[in-house]
Amino acid sequence: MGNGYSLALDNDKMYELAHKTASYKERGVSHKNSLLEIQETLTEFIILLEEFYRQQRKDKQLSGFYRSIISIRRSVRRNPWNQLLPTD
Repeated sequence: MGNGYSLALDNDKMYELAHKTASYKERGVSHKNSLLEIQETLTEFIILLEEFYRQQRKDKQLSGFYRSIISIRRSVRRNPWNQLLPTD
């Protein structure tokens, strides 16, 4: 969220991804291929906030959802725990 992207996974898809990830060894999938499965799923359901902004301007039903996403993004960015630690 803080990097200009949002994830459009509903609870069912997120559960499915979590289950697939947790059972990768059981399914005979390598660690590397499991990470690729995660990456493919996330790539499929990622939304560039810039594009979402343009879409919500055309479709007023999306504007409330967009405002919620931006509010969450601000919260993530402003959270003091999301700061880089200084290196000495």
